[in-house]
Amino acid sequence: MKLRIFFAVLTLLAVVLVLGLLYATNIRLLIQAGAVASTPMPETVEIRAVSSDSWEERIRTVGSVSAIQGTTIRAEAEGRIEGNSIHPWCHVEAGTVLVRQNTDIEQAQLAMAQAAARLAEVTVNRSRELLRRESIPRLNWMRRKPTMPRRWLR
Repeated sequence: MKLRIFFAVLTLLAVVLVLGLLYATNIRLLIQAGAVASTPMPETVEIRAVSSDSWEERIRTVGSVSAIQGTTIRAEAEGRIEGNSIHPWCHVEAGTVLVRQNTDIEQAQLAMAQAAARLAEVTVNRSRELLRRESIPRLNWMRRKPTMPRRWLR
């Protein structure tokens, strides 16, 4: 009886070992096949001599056109989008404003720069008038490094 149990257990272990080896071999083959299948195929390239050709300007047809690849539109400067005048699948003409960017900060910086330019112009005119009246020495005027355009110093 013990001998019969021993052979039964030994047979069961042999069957489990054979099935395990078959399973491991199958997994290894699938992994190798998957590695080959996952590599991208090389692109086909055709080389031709450059030549000019004429195309029809318009082709009359009925149907719909959809892009194979899309594009990302991004601004040169970061900022918040204030308004969007388009929606998916709408038709746009060349020059159509697609989105409006919030420019409050840039508008404030422009106003500050314009105010600084006006202040510099007033300062130059005042100094020029004081120089004309000889209220300030000419040497002080000549040593001063201009912070405004040369056309204002005349």
